[in-house]
Amino acid sequence: MSLYKITPSFYRYVWSDIFPVLYSVNREQELKRLVAWAKRKRLSKPMHLYESRLRDEQARILRFRLYHRHLVPLAYLIHSVTYSIFPLPSYHRKGAARGYTFKKLTNQSKAYSMLK
Repeated sequence: MSLYKITPSFYRYVWSDIFPVLYSVNREQELKRLVAWAKRKRLSKPMHLYESRLRDEQARILRFRLYHRHLVPLAYLIHSVTYSIFPLPSYHRKGAARGYTFKKLTNQSKAYSMLK
């Protein structure tokens, strides 16, 4: 006999909790790649911008770590398994940095806010 009843609403609840964490982890890794690319190309202004966005994303992940203590390591595990199966290309696609412009990040209709 099972003590807990696992229903589809339980999975929906877990998915709604882990998706923002996984989104942040993916974004953090992409920003790390963009910082390395800007350093390699010696682009100081974009590098500082990407580093600033990376610090913001790391602070966001820290907040997730405070509230969802067990989901953050799970998100890192999902990220590492996914990208070991489907590795990233060695180059950035054209327009990869376009999503990190100030105009895109301040648009609240499409941006994810942590306070629902």
